[in-house]
Amino acid sequence: MRQTIDLGGHWRFLPDLDPDYHDNDQYAAPDWDRRHWALGQVPGCWNLYGERYALFEGVIWFARPFHLPAWTPQAIGVLRFGGVNYEARVYVNGQRAGEHQGGYTEFTLDVSHLLHAGENWLVVRVDNRRHRILLPACLGWFNYGGLHRAVTLEVTSGARLEWVGVSAVPHEGGANGIIRAEIRDVAGAPLVLLAAIRDPDGNVVWQRARPLASETQIKIPFTLGSALTWWPSRPALYELMVALTQRDTLADRVRTAFGVRRIHADGHTLLLNGEPLWLRGLCHIGDHPANGIAFDAAAMAGDLRDLQELGVNALRLHVPPHQAFLDECDRRGILICTETPVYCLAPGNVQPSPFSDPAYRRLANGMLREMIRANYNHPSIILWSLGNECQVAHPEALSFFRELAQTARALDDSRLLTYASLYGEMGDVGDLVDVIGVNEYWGWYDRVRNNSAHDQPLPTEITTEPDGTRHIQVAPLDMSRLQQELEAKAARYGKPLVLTEFGADAIPDYRASDLALWSEDYQAYFLERTLTVLHDAPGVAGAFPFLYQDYPDPSKYTNRYWDGMNYKGIVSYDRTRKLAFATLREIYKG
Repeated sequence: MRQTIDLGGHWRFLPDLDPDYHDNDQYAAPDWDRRHWALGQVPGCWNLYGERYALFEGVIWFARPFHLPAWTPQAIGVLRFGGVNYEARVYVNGQRAGEHQGGYTEFTLDVSHLLHAGENWLVVRVDNRRHRILLPACLGWFNYGGLHRAVTLEVTSGARLEWVGVSAVPHEGGANGIIRAEIRDVAGAPLVLLAAIRDPDGNVVWQRARPLASETQIKIPFTLGSALTWWPSRPALYELMVALTQRDTLADRVRTAFGVRRIHADGHTLLLNGEPLWLRGLCHIGDHPANGIAFDAAAMAGDLRDLQELGVNALRLHVPPHQAFLDECDRRGILICTETPVYCLAPGNVQPSPFSDPAYRRLANGMLREMIRANYNHPSIILWSLGNECQVAHPEALSFFRELAQTARALDDSRLLTYASLYGEMGDVGDLVDVIGVNEYWGWYDRVRNNSAHDQPLPTEITTEPDGTRHIQVAPLDMSRLQQELEAKAARYGKPLVLTEFGADAIPDYRASDLALWSEDYQAYFLERTLTVLHDAPGVAGAFPFLYQDYPDPSKYTNRYWDGMNYKGIVSYDRTRKLAFATLREIYKG
């Protein structure tokens, strides 16, 4: 029977101010004297451990002991890390267990051979130095460091379910599906796989027992005579239980929720369970002043309540989120587009470039693979995004993204692929995906960059009546470039178009009746005008304004308005609502 040991809590940690000199594994020794190491919370971001660590980028060592009452040669122990930013080097009892790059995807390490009964030591060297980070290629969000998601040890004896995946689509009032399982057997005794499905009311509606020979990859088709489909308005969740027995003893068991639903595209139309779908979306970056990017249930619940009050039915995420976030989206019926941080990779005219570099390719494919496997069973996820705002016109880019698309489709043929292009720069990459994503900020960056005063309002005409009443008439914002781009993309690809980013910065509490740039009034007007264009544009299947909340953004130049924060949120960093919140709510709920 699987035992999951939570390794969260207080860990000893030490910033390594000379990591090149200390790069010899000595800090990983179980008997190392750590009396001068501090205590920090895991999961957590070290930037919030104290003021001295707020801007620290570098190497920090983490260590903690844990106890195992017994250990046998047939025991299997697997460490699971929900997220470590950016580079992790893992040691168990002083021995190097493995390494991982990529700050936001879940990974596992088999450490069975390194464990023993009694006290064990787990040590992790974490490195988030900017020059070590390959992807994302620029810091579009704050570079938090640390073990920011759960760390667990999963223990079984004799056999283990390495991975369980399930997909199901509606069929004639019921459902057809496939259960996939990957199995590891170290005992060599005969195994029996048991699988059962419960409906949303908890009733067993399907079950099967299958003796196994030497199979490690299992596929089991199933049919449900009647089934409730998963919809945003009615997110019906089924439960799959898969178990392994060995000599009539339970060796391992996994439970997972799933939904019966089909997402596909027909021409310019996006369909869910055969019905046209329009994504009333919003971009979301999981950053909160109380906990950074570390998961906090109360903060998550507050964000999701806000989002549903807005009438949002979909979120776009730059990185894969915490599992609990997706669990809640499954239950609430919020659709998800999530992507790997293949973000702003633009090497210029250099050849060979990162697009052909084996290290970049290995990392990008690895993160994509980890994202899909970890999140495969969540019905809320409908779109996998291959990247964001990269230099797709580069001669080596197409083969890079073709390889990513092939990786994604080989792992999951039940969802659609997309890519978020910068101002419609898509090229032949658009032929690889199912949904065309366009990021654009016409009406914002073009006005800010071309306006030396940075806050010039739209042209206005002010009239005053005899009683002193003033009327302000504002010239409409010219959205012709957006209209032209949408028409060109609809004609070129014949696929659903989604405006994956658009927005304007608004300094909290700055109000301007003349719609001056950087004001809450201009931001609200900008969103309203853009969504009006989308309503009538050909082939558009949804929109994701950027974004829900303000957040720390190192990529922004510091000037009169930007002070290290991105202010495009419709709420502030502390979740105070701006004028655009009410504007978007009126549009989405209308």
